[in-house]
Amino acid sequence: MSNWEKLSASINRGNKKRKKDISERRSEEPLSVTPITDNIVALDCEMVGVGTGRESALARCTIIDGKGNVLYDHFVRPQTRITDFRTKYSGVRSKDLRTDETHSFTQCQKEVAQLLSGKLLIGHALENDLRVLLLSHPRAMMRDTAHFPLLMRKNARGKLKPRKLRDLAQQFLSITIQSSEHSSVEDANAALRLYFRFQAQWEAWILYGRQPNSHHISSPTSSKRRKKKAHVLPPSCSLTTTETQK
Repeated sequence: MSNWEKLSASINRGNKKRKKDISERRSEEPLSVTPITDNIVALDCEMVGVGTGRESALARCTIIDGKGNVLYDHFVRPQTRITDFRTKYSGVRSKDLRTDETHSFTQCQKEVAQLLSGKLLIGHALENDLRVLLLSHPRAMMRDTAHFPLLMRKNARGKLKPRKLRDLAQQFLSITIQSSEHSSVEDANAALRLYFRFQAQWEAWILYGRQPNSHHISSPTSSKRRKKKAHVLPPSCSLTTTETQK
């Protein structure tokens, strides 16, 4: 091989390496995502205690669209006897469940399922809300502010843990929520605004980072039980209070 051929080969190897380095750097850069509000809904539910009081049942459900307009907001009569209204946190009182505007659980479940169908669902600790609704939603179509890394905290062992929606709203939105009784409309709006605040990073993280699994989130089923239908849930609408903090 002549000296010219050796030099040419060396230059080509260098060019290939530089192109590879540039490609790798570009793949690490966040994707620029245009904010969208279409086809988006945010969900929040308020719950009361049933049974021993440590189990939860749906008592109010709110859904707003991507612009913050209320699509659904009704108190809901639980299917079992209430033993703790948890008014301090839920904002639900006995009189709220005795009006003409109060929906039955079946009516609420049907209307909510229709509103969530095919939508990108925003919320905080959505597994709790979907559980009391006895509904499921595709994981790839969910954006949960309790489980997005930039909105989580590290414990003493360095493991990421969910934060309270109240603290996230104060830090990133400079608004105060849940100072007394909770409002599902207020909480749904806070979760929606947090998503839009981090929408570009969030969608880039999904595209370049950990792609969500294709299975659905529904009941508190383990990975072993998830082999069953995604929408299979316990026969009652209650759950034990091991919920992610709201």
